[in-house]
Amino acid sequence: MLQPADYYPLTEAAETAIASWDVDDPADNQVLQCIPPGMPAAMGDPHPIEFVEMDGAIELRQQGFDIVRTINLEPAEDPASIDPSPLGYSVGRWEDNTLAITTTRVDTPYLNRRGVPMSEAAEIEERFTVDEANGHLNYVLTVTDPEYLSEPFVEEILWFWSEDAIMQPYNCSVSG
Repeated sequence: MLQPADYYPLTEAAETAIASWDVDDPADNQVLQCIPPGMPAAMGDPHPIEFVEMDGAIELRQQGFDIVRTINLEPAEDPASIDPSPLGYSVGRWEDNTLAITTTRVDTPYLNRRGVPMSEAAEIEERFTVDEANGHLNYVLTVTDPEYLSEPFVEEILWFWSEDAIMQPYNCSVSG
């Protein structure tokens, strides 16, 4: 089984934290309590997503956990005035046909769903590019966290367009 240290460029502090994380403990693995993952772990779901244009923003709606993120196209004058949250504060900009997003102010304990810790100093860069010829949405995620990552972590994901895909309620439930 692939271990976090095999995939992420971890610092010693991260390795120590991972050693005490328990996938079967709902206090560690909040998904077992139907608590949605924060950024960037929220982006790893295989469920449908959609982008909805708003006035001065884009909503990124995800079927997984019924997550709705706001990507601000008109950023706040002082991002430090924004309260931290699990999804953070996202600012987007268009670079040709790519939606580039910078997310800061993330207050969630984990970078992923396997116990890799994440500090509030983390910065998340995302790039969404439509590949119309192949029916793909190319996604590149870069996470920089000086406390828990020895270098930026980069991951690439492809979403495939399907006209049959529809957003449905996630309906998470805890069995007990």
